Amino acid sequence: MEELRDNSKKESLRRSRARYEEREREKRSKRKHIVLMEKTFLQWNETKSRGGFETSDELAESLLAMFITQTPVKSAESAHGTRDMEMFPVTSSTPFHRKKDIHLHSSTAVDPPSENGSSPTVSGIHSLHEECATVELEEQTLVNQGLDANISYTHVATSEWFDEEEEEEEEYETAYEADSDYEPESEFQPEITFHEGPLPKDIDVIGAEEEVLGELPPQQPDEPCEAFTRSGLHAKVTPAQAAETNFCIVSLSRLKSLCKEVRSSCKCGKDLDVEITPSGTSVHVKWVCSDGHVTSWCGQETLQRSHVGDMKLASAIVMTGNNFNKVSLLARFMSLNMISSSTFYAHQRKYIAPTIEKKWEEVQATVLSKHKEGRIVLCGDGRNDSPGFCARYLTYILMAHDTKDVVDVQVVEKRETGGKSPLMELEGLKRGLHKLEQEGVQIDELVTDAHPSITRYMREKRPTIRHSWDVWHAGKNLGKKLTKAAGKVSTCALLYWVRHVVFHFWWCAETCGRSSRAFLAKWRGLTHHVTDKHEWVSGLDEGTVTCSHEELPEREEWLQAGSPPHRALVELCYEKRFLSNIERYVTFRHTSTIESLNNHILMYASKRYSFGYRAFRARNFMAVIDYQAHKDRPYKKDANGEKKHQIRWSKHARQYVAVGVKEAKTYPYLREMMEEIFIMRANDPLPLSSPIEMLETDPRRIRPRLETAMPLPNVQEILERRRSRFAV
Repeated sequence: MEELRDNSKKESLRRSRARYEEREREKRSKRKHIVLMEKTFLQWNETKSRGGFETSDELAESLLAMFITQTPVKSAESAHGTRDMEMFPVTSSTPFHRKKDIHLHSSTAVDPPSENGSSPTVSGIHSLHEECATVELEEQTLVNQGLDANISYTHVATSEWFDEEEEEEEEYETAYEADSDYEPESEFQPEITFHEGPLPKDIDVIGAEEEVLGELPPQQPDEPCEAFTRSGLHAKVTPAQAAETNFCIVSLSRLKSLCKEVRSSCKCGKDLDVEITPSGTSVHVKWVCSDGHVTSWCGQETLQRSHVGDMKLASAIVMTGNNFNKVSLLARFMSLNMISSSTFYAHQRKYIAPTIEKKWEEVQATVLSKHKEGRIVLCGDGRNDSPGFCARYLTYILMAHDTKDVVDVQVVEKRETGGKSPLMELEGLKRGLHKLEQEGVQIDELVTDAHPSITRYMREKRPTIRHSWDVWHAGKNLGKKLTKAAGKVSTCALLYWVRHVVFHFWWCAETCGRSSRAFLAKWRGLTHHVTDKHEWVSGLDEGTVTCSHEELPEREEWLQAGSPPHRALVELCYEKRFLSNIERYVTFRHTSTIESLNNHILMYASKRYSFGYRAFRARNFMAVIDYQAHKDRPYKKDANGEKKHQIRWSKHARQYVAVGVKEAKTYPYLREMMEEIFIMRANDPLPLSSPIEMLETDPRRIRPRLETAMPLPNVQEILERRRSRFAV
């Protein structure tokens, strides 16, 4: 019985739908129309802007004059010169959400023409809020048919991108992914249609200062925003207002309760039902009465059809170094409505990453202007995006040694070096030096680690630049070698001296006065000092040399000359390769600040996550912008004016250390960058999910995929080829 009842209901609905469609076809068949070509509309649009029309009446009058005479109107004066012809009401509309139209009627006469044939007078603009199906018409050439007195109004139908809901953006994204050759039209594609029919009655009068197509004049950045979308659902804001918008979390149950208290009954006197629909980070509220009267409200302002909260959340995720998947999981655990991944990546691709790149260019230009006057000492070091030697990206940073300013950042991808990760560091250095030479920066000295390829490149290709090695890396490697040598039972006594030997190396480089002989004389004294002998013959024609320290207390850690630990120390101190490169350490340069910055980049681009090329660049630039803005922060002071310290455990030193505490970060660039993101969105005529052009430096131009140039196989082929060891 229930099945028969359902079938009967479906049949009844089918018959009702058929009758409705038949009535609509009859209505459309009675309409006569003329479709103008796109170039006609563009010509009229150009005439509008050049003519300087101030009211909708002038636009309507000019439009009818152009169509009736089939002659473009060149100015507002020529439009008013056609007063002798009979004018007809004009209706203009723009397709609304889900293919619905809101009609705006611009009429030169409220009443039809009089019987004596006199022309009606201009009486204002009228608005009819009526929903009707969009009429799809094929493009034709302008039919040479004059408009007679029976035509009562003209309908101007235009089309534009208007994806009010997030679901439409996802449908567009799905369509684009399914068809890689599909691209949206980048220009406005209007159709202008003349309709024959009676003038609608009971239409509301709207202000004559509004444009014919129903759009309000653009808001200036400093003007308060009082504009709404055509549906009245969303309030529009300027980029500056969007950047200052604040948010809070409200439960849906409390919001629904508030909405019921605010509006409990309709204007017609009947009770209202409240419907709440989450949309991204916002919410849409709808009041509906039994007679079908609907009132809508949105919980957030919009900018170019995007919720302000959605854009702010996507921007904050990138600019704070967070990961979208983790933030989305947090929102899921909180039962907090969240933007979709497609919306986030669209914002990141189109607005956030370009804004960060632009900001870094400004910061870099400011830094380079400080260092163009004299010669500069540069420190350089590379950072891989993953542990080990399977890195996909490398970030190479060039920093001024004295001021600690970052002068250049280069991101190299494995495809740019033929798929070989060890070559990326040299490639990053080459690009950085070339960039600085183009900017007119004179390099006096370059400090790097002991990378063999870089050393050879600087010796053969850049002989005019002095190439020094970093004493921080040298001391670190020396400590590793000593620790390894002290790993045996016979040499374990050497372990005590590892830290002291590293400090002695730093002291030799700092006090040698850029003299290799002085460095070597101090360094050789180390092998005598550890045996409790503080006076020796240098062997460099300098006679007897003594230690520079004061008298030391007795120690049990002194090594016996000729013992296994002492021989191991002598072997390391007099290593041939180490002694041949003493010249590279005498300037006492180090890149420890870059190492600290590399650790800071982990906050924005973790080595445990994979990023696309442009997203990885943007996150690295964001880390450098953060460092550059806060590197000179002062230390906090206590009540006595002394610098505050914080106790921390040093895993490297294996002891507690005191670290100075700096003032909190202020992020002065955040407000400007957030507003720039909103400005880019406001000036973008295309939808959020539209594709963008690939960067010139994008590695996908070399090869579509990182792993191989082979085309992607079918999933079924992979499954058929795979054999499980558990299969019988």
